Amino acid sequence: MKINPLPLLQRLKVWQLWLFSVILSVLLTEVIVAVMGLLLKGEVPPDYLLIGLVASCFVASLVVAMLGYFLEKLTESHLQLYAIIEAEPECVKLVAADGTLLRMNRAGLNMIEADSLDQVLGQQIPQLMTAEYQDAFIVLTKRVFEGESGNLKFEMRGLKGTYRWMDTHAVPLRDSHGHITALLAVTRDITEHKASETALQEALDRLQKIASRVPVWAAMNLSCCWKILHTRTMPRGSLKELSQT
Repeated sequence: MKINPLPLLQRLKVWQLWLFSVILSVLLTEVIVAVMGLLLKGEVPPDYLLIGLVASCFVASLVVAMLGYFLEKLTESHLQLYAIIEAEPECVKLVAADGTLLRMNRAGLNMIEADSLDQVLGQQIPQLMTAEYQDAFIVLTKRVFEGESGNLKFEMRGLKGTYRWMDTHAVPLRDSHGHITALLAVTRDITEHKASETALQEALDRLQKIASRVPVWAAMNLSCCWKILHTRTMPRGSLKELSQT
C-alpha cells in the first residue's frame, strides 16, 4: 500500500510545520553529536558513522525540501489572493482599530483619487469623509473590533476634490488564534444611484406642488368628465346605478 504524506502535511498550519521541523532538526543534531562522541571513544566503527551521516543528510534534505514546498505553495496562494483583490471592481481595504489605513486595492485608490498606496498608507480614513459622517465611521470601527459587522452610507471627498457617495460593508478580520487584527471593508460607489434618488424625489415634490395648486372646481369638473366618458362605454342597465352614485 502506497502512503502519500503530502495531504497530511498540507493540512498542517504553518506554525505546526515549523515546530515539526525544529524538533526533527534537534533530534538529528543530538544523534550526530552522540555518534561523534562514540566515534571519538572508539565505540562505533567508521562504517556505521558513514551510514548515519548519510541518513542524517537525507532526512535534513527532506525537511528542507518540505519547507521549500510549503513556502512555495503559501507564496502562490498569497499571489493568487492578491491578484483577485486587485481585480475586484469595488474598494477592498483593511483598517486598524485607530482608523488608519493598512491596505487598499487599486479600485479603492481610484475612488479616493490616490496615485499609489504609499500616498495614503497610515492615514486616517475618517478624514476622507465629510464632517457629518466621521463620527459614524468611528462608531462602526469600534463595533467591528468588538466582533460585530456593520454597514454605512456616507459622502466622501477625494484627494483631488471629487465628492462621492459610498456604501461600505465592514466585518472583523481575525488571525489563526481568533484575535481581531483589522477591519475588512468592501465599499462601492453609489453616487449615480444617489443622484437618481435625488432627482426622483425632486420630481415627486414638484408634482405635489402642482397638485396642491389645482382649484377644487377644476378637480370636480375632471371628475364629472370622467363619469360622462365612462357612461358611454357602460351597458344601459348600469346607467341607473351610476346615476344613484
